Order: sequence, then structure tokens, then C-alpha cells
Amino acid sequence: MFEVYAVATPGLEELALSELENLGAGPCQLEDGGISFQASFELLCQLNLQSRICSRFIVRLGEEKITSLKALQQFANKLSWKEFIRSNQPIQVRATCKQSKIYHSGAVIERFQNALHASVGKGLQYVKGEDLPPYTQRIIVRIFNNIVT
Repeated sequence: MFEVYAVATPGLEELALSELENLGAGPCQLEDGGISFQASFELLCQLNLQSRICSRFIVRLGEEKITSLKALQQFANKLSWKEFIRSNQPIQVRATCKQSKIYHSGAVIERFQNALHASVGKGLQYVKGEDLPPYTQRIIVRIFNNIVT
């Protein structure tokens, strides 16, 4: 089972919650901007194809309170990258940091790229920007109030 966050347009979270429950997800919990729930790979694929309200489904690999770059590196190293990342496809790593002791998104991205190298191996292709090659794998790191997701 995966921890999933379904992104919904602000104001449509209640409708998205009803839609996801009707499509077989549950139990679901409302959050700012979306809904969190657990799903199998099969259900996640089904929801991604059938949801008309949710704009994106994000699998959460981990969450932890972290206040130093060293602890961030240790956190990133213990995530199950091999289960999700293919070495032959481009990768985009993005980070946002708000109201936290760790505030430099470039340093966060560097720690996660180090973890990817250690887990998956060398030769990974990283891409930046909005105009991404097809099949780009996206890793989104969010740090808010010292909680890294």
C-alpha cells in the first residue's frame, strides 16, 4: 500500500473526496489542497485514469521532522528509491522550504540527488525547468515547519 496525496483545485476538495470514495478509495482525509489516503498500485492506476476532479496523484515515500542537512541526508538515504526510480529515465528533483530551519532548496535537492546516486547508481540524468522530456520522473520534496515530506 502507498500513502497517496491527491491534488485538487482549492474549493473542490469536498467534491474530490466524494469522487475518490465512489471510485473505491478510502478511508480518505481532507487536507489543504487535496485528499490523503492509502491505495494499492492497481487502485492508484485506476484512480489516475478515472478521476475527473483530481489533477495529480503523489505517492509519499516518507515524512519526518528534520532540522539539519545531515539528518536530511540520512532521511533521503533510507527511502526506497529502487522501488520507484528507473535509471534510464530523466529525473526532476524539486524542493520547497517554508518556516523551517532548512531553508535552502538547492541544498535539499543536492541531498536527495546524493541519496539517488547511492541507491540507484551513477549515470542518472537530472533535468530542470518546465519543458521536460517525456517520461520524466518527478521527485517533490516539501519542507514545512521542519516536517520533510
